Amino acid sequence: MNTRILNALKQTTLIEEKQKASHCFVEDMPPYAINQELSLKEHGRVLSNYFFKKVNSIINPNKN
Repeated sequence: MNTRILNALKQTTLIEEKQKASHCFVEDMPPYAINQELSLKEHGRVLSNYFFKKVNSIINPNKN
């Protein structure tokens, strides 16, 4: 794996730092990623298509 990519993946985000410090989960899901109507109906969180809008996107770590 590319060393630059590997180092970037090893770095922690601010949310991860908060979780490590408090030893508890920090909700980082944006509100618009949750389908509120279905979540109420199903009595649990249901994702909207927010994360699936770019299903044809490809990340190529070998491309410079």
